[in-house]
Amino acid sequence: MRYLLAAFAAVLLALAISVLATLPFAQPDDDLGIGFLWVSIFASVASLCLPLCLGIIAELIQRKVLARRFMWSKALLRSLMALPIAVGPVYVAVFLGSRRPAHWVEIEILFYSLSAVSAFIALRIRKQPLINSRLRAF
Repeated sequence: MRYLLAAFAAVLLALAISVLATLPFAQPDDDLGIGFLWVSIFASVASLCLPLCLGIIAELIQRKVLARRFMWSKALLRSLMALPIAVGPVYVAVFLGSRRPAHWVEIEILFYSLSAVSAFIALRIRKQPLINSRLRAF
């Protein structure tokens, strides 16, 4: 549930940043251009905010499981390891929006698989070793 809330918060943060970034360029007669600018800024900001928020939440959960302090270095490392989560959706949004090459299904499956493996590696929570949990019970 925490991952879902973090992802939702990241999308809302990206939405707010992209709207605020496009406001200075807004002209009353240029609706289509601002729309394209907003979508491109939103996609790029969301692809950065989502892994960042998920990495920080994963480190917060890991801190509770292992009963240790929160470490910003590990949270940022998790976020960097989670950056390839955005590879699949960004590829589909950017490259498959206007044209579809002959091998688009294979590449899409490859990039979505890379996204899933990256999410698994970066966001997995390690359990406390059994020996330490028995010692803490005493």
